Amino acid sequence: MMLTVIKAQKVNSAKELLGIIVRENKEGDKWFRGQANIEYPLLPSVVRQSIVVKDQFNRPVRPHIIKTFSNCGEICEIPDGLYINSFKKMMEEKKMYDQSLSDIEFICLAQHYGVRTKLLDWTTDAVVALFFAIDGRQPGTSAGFYILDPVELNYTLGDERVIYNIDNVPDSGEFPYAFYGPQKDMRMCRQSGNFTIHGEMVWPIDYIPIANNFLKRIEIPDSVCSELIDILNGLGITKKSIYVMDDEKDRIACEACKVSEESFERHMEKRKQEWEKASVKGIERHVYF
Repeated sequence: MMLTVIKAQKVNSAKELLGIIVRENKEGDKWFRGQANIEYPLLPSVVRQSIVVKDQFNRPVRPHIIKTFSNCGEICEIPDGLYINSFKKMMEEKKMYDQSLSDIEFICLAQHYGVRTKLLDWTTDAVVALFFAIDGRQPGTSAGFYILDPVELNYTLGDERVIYNIDNVPDSGEFPYAFYGPQKDMRMCRQSGNFTIHGEMVWPIDYIPIANNFLKRIEIPDSVCSELIDILNGLGITKKSIYVMDDEKDRIACEACKVSEESFERHMEKRKQEWEKASVKGIERHVYF
């Protein structure tokens, strides 16, 4: 069965949106996320490159990038190691790799510098999320704004009413879960960054059938986005204030992403060729990252 995104609440003014934020966050326990297009699914960047390799009956299929989401049980490869390893290697070459960081802390750092990972950024600061909702938005496009109850997400999908700390993040399972981000980088601190991490299930968070239990999806139409731009400018919220500074890590991350994208394209082509050969010979072969 094909999955569909949960229904969005459309706001008609900035005042209405701010009122929703205040009501929903009266306990101060909610996380926020803004996206420049309401049509973008809540899916980590690297998971958007998931390669479908088998169907629900474990039969090999022609490798292709996942485009739609269902509960039929397709088996996918997620190339997260490809991007993280490239970034780590380049950081080491520049003698900028912090040996004190755990693996998950380094992945958080990579995420904040634009490297493809299995993480989604969230923030406890609604103003930061509003900035990301309008930053890079195309004129005439509705932005998306999301309010997450991280405790309820972890309970609904994992039976624990907790938010994991960076020191006790569990091994990746089937569904996404929420954890507090490390505060070891100026950019992460400025953006009040926390995360959800995706597991084996490649469904976007807002496509999970019971997502209404822990997620509110809001559509910000073009006219309201224009209001928000004026409000944020008045507050001094700009790209420079949000990203703090452009430093060497930005340039390394950009180069690592470029190299990784090229490697991914080569791998995808190789995967298709191997599938064609296997189909002819009746042999099933696997390639993993």
